[in-house]
Amino acid sequence: MSSRAEGFGTVLVVDDEEFNRELYGTILRSLGHDVSLASDGLEALAILETTAPDVVLLDYRMPLLEGPGVIRHMRATEKHVDTPVIMLTASAESHQIAAAFDAGADDYLVKPVDPRILAARVRATVVSRESTRRATEAAKREVDGRALHEEMLSDLQDARAVQRAQLPGLPTTRGQVWFSGSVEPCGNVGGDLIDIVDLDDGATVAVLMDVAGHGTGAALVASAVRSHLRSLLTSHDLAAALHQLGRRLSTDGAGRHACVAAVRMRGASYAIVNAGLPPVWVGGRSEPRVTVTSSGPPPGLFEAKGYRVEEGTLQPDEVIVVVSDGLTEPFGFMDDVSATVPSLLRSLDDETPPTPRLLAERVRALFLGKGGQPDDATSLLIGLRS
Repeated sequence: MSSRAEGFGTVLVVDDEEFNRELYGTILRSLGHDVSLASDGLEALAILETTAPDVVLLDYRMPLLEGPGVIRHMRATEKHVDTPVIMLTASAESHQIAAAFDAGADDYLVKPVDPRILAARVRATVVSRESTRRATEAAKREVDGRALHEEMLSDLQDARAVQRAQLPGLPTTRGQVWFSGSVEPCGNVGGDLIDIVDLDDGATVAVLMDVAGHGTGAALVASAVRSHLRSLLTSHDLAAALHQLGRRLSTDGAGRHACVAAVRMRGASYAIVNAGLPPVWVGGRSEPRVTVTSSGPPPGLFEAKGYRVEEGTLQPDEVIVVVSDGLTEPFGFMDDVSATVPSLLRSLDDETPPTPRLLAERVRALFLGKGGQPDDATSLLIGLRS
């Protein structure tokens, strides 16, 4: 099997700092990628005239031609109109991130880059591009039913791997706060995602999103929503970020919406916004002290007047639990979390914070005897370290 088939494709690294170029190149080559290096934007464009890398790792600040300018030149050519670009920014400043996405970037990383995150993002991008390429080639040629089925199954498996790579490494901690969760699609891929976003002011936002629909289409929308929301959270408060997200989804022509809950943690202090998901549980393992119900429509469904922010302080023995409706509707009503959240919290008897694997086992146990899992089932848990 070729390295391309395994997800290790070609990468063009563009950075005016020699140390960064060599560092990123060494990391990516050690993982099996073919790597080319460019010291500025003009050199990158010269290389791109004769090559077609699977992904471009592009610095934002460079002499002669900055990153967004390089992307605009790329998008103006048929050859590179859809070449994936991961932008490297010196900080999470909203204007840089917005400029990167406006120019046509597909993702971004903030320096200094964690080598593990760099490797995961680049490989996920390469696998996604290869999966798209294979799907396109399959559509152009005539194959018998069995071969087509096998190729589609392979693409779905690749899509599942890409979606898994987009999830944050869980469990994870930020100071005294831990975050964990589990995403269990009802098929190979789904429309649910969890994300963790660190803000410049030291706070951390944990997000659970549930895009309408199932399968590959919902997964693609979920990935786009994740990128939009990440950008908005760096420049807006929680309520404003969800309001702006709704505007973007309403005007992109896709006709899709996403149920979203966002939890902002700064130490033990929390702020929660719920837009279309079941009530967010704040409290002990058997019953909540507070439930944060949805205060507006799912972003993209129709224009929201605004969203309510619930603020408070998490106690040492309490947990914040966010779930998608795939974990409530099969057991009664969407707004009734009492049938499933206590079962998830029993995992804390075994280990704290619980691993995604343990939470997934709890989810599968819930559906035993119910004839299968009818919807994507996702949970996000937040607590304080003892």
